[in-house]
Amino acid sequence: GYRMDGGWGQYAIILPEQNLTAVILSDMPDSTFALKAFEDEIFSKLSSEPLAENSAAYAELHALETGMTLAPKGGQSRSSMQREWFGRNYRFADPGMSLRFTFDNNMLRLSLTVNGQTDVFRCGLGGAWLLNARHFLVKLERSVDNGVYCLNENECFLTGVWRDDNVFEMDGKSLGATGEYLYRFIFTTDGLTLSCPRCVCRGGSHLQETIDLIAEGSGSTDEHRPS
Repeated sequence: GYRMDGGWGQYAIILPEQNLTAVILSDMPDSTFALKAFEDEIFSKLSSEPLAENSAAYAELHALETGMTLAPKGGQSRSSMQREWFGRNYRFADPGMSLRFTFDNNMLRLSLTVNGQTDVFRCGLGGAWLLNARHFLVKLERSVDNGVYCLNENECFLTGVWRDDNVFEMDGKSLGATGEYLYRFIFTTDGLTLSCPRCVCRGGSHLQETIDLIAEGSGSTDEHRPS
């Protein structure tokens, strides 16, 4: 057979004798993992004879297919402390800015004020991705995608998950970036620590390239608390 290779683990594998075509889309610095997985999990198990019907295996495969998602793994969409954390205004000294959170059904709004200008970002919960007109605190890296195909480099999809009652993680993806932007918000009684990405993350451990921004929390009015 033969194959087509692309950067960061993009493959198309064609095996005419086995009547098989496989397309692999991945985002891995070590792209040999994709080929090894194909060889071990698919190619080595090919058979020239049809498989016997297996209703249990089919049901398991169907459940796996319908449950596929790009949402962050694990965690929860709510925190027992979110009424407390979202009732505050967080002020950062360096850089000078403020951040406020509001919760509405299955959506989190982040109101970011810099130099007197406020931008509101919508972050989905429970596996939902919400479109925003720009990225949160980062400027998209130029790439082959947005340079050649003229995709909108400003638009960004956001989703998030609570890792525990005090730690919220947010994931940003766009059509113009190969990879994702990962954020972590750690809430305390004194304020907030925001781990902000320096650059897009392409595989590897999450939050590996971040800078910590420290904010003091003030205010606790019912106006900004979720119902």
